[in-house]
Amino acid sequence: MHTPFKNFGLPVLMFLGPRICFGLSMQMVAVALGWHIYEITGEAFKLALVGLVFVLCMFVFLFLTGFVIDLFRRRDILETDADGLGLLRAMPALGSVIVG
Repeated sequence: MHTPFKNFGLPVLMFLGPRICFGLSMQMVAVALGWHIYEITGEAFKLALVGLVFVLCMFVFLFLTGFVIDLFRRRDILETDADGLGLLRAMPALGSVIVG
């Protein structure tokens, strides 16, 4: 009898767990940033500009990923990416504290 989940063991869970958590955290940050910007400005247009910047960044980095993945180890890329995202996530909070 064929069992489709026979190979669905600990290594797969160790891969999928952080990946799902990372995706959810990115969505939470995007929503929180959108609410924060709308609360500060009160304009939906500014919120749309933030969405446009997210999309433009994806298109710009889409063409660079193949080049970068060929040059560096995947582990180094993921560590650098996680560190950079952590800094970017801290910037709006730091700006709110400094500006008021």
